[in-house]
Amino acid sequence: MSSTTTTIDNDGRPSRTGTWVTTSAHIITTVIGSGVLLLAWSIAQLGWMVGPATLIGFSLITLFTSFLLTDAYRHPDGRRNYTYLDAVRAHLGGRRVQLCGLAQYPKFKSHRPYHLNIICTHMQNIIGG
Repeated sequence: MSSTTTTIDNDGRPSRTGTWVTTSAHIITTVIGSGVLLLAWSIAQLGWMVGPATLIGFSLITLFTSFLLTDAYRHPDGRRNYTYLDAVRAHLGGRRVQLCGLAQYPKFKSHRPYHLNIICTHMQNIIGG
């Protein structure tokens, strides 16, 4: 009989057990999506000066938004924010929650068909169809 001890976080849920390796794996699989298949071609079309500058610019934007996400991860009283609207509710509150939800969620849903189309097109090109 083995006893497993689960550490409970301050919000009543089990503590996260991720390491830098699992975090890096999640980041890599998130960043390497259907858009990265066209990245080399897109940068080549911009040229040697503008292409790398654009790549660095978008890297800095990604870094900045990552810092914003880590700041919004916890509620000001220490609890976790589990959804985007939880973070907005904790930091902005009031009517802004509904406005951000109306602005953000349709965007998530509208990108699904686009990404599915891109993935299918690339898979067809890889297979040779």
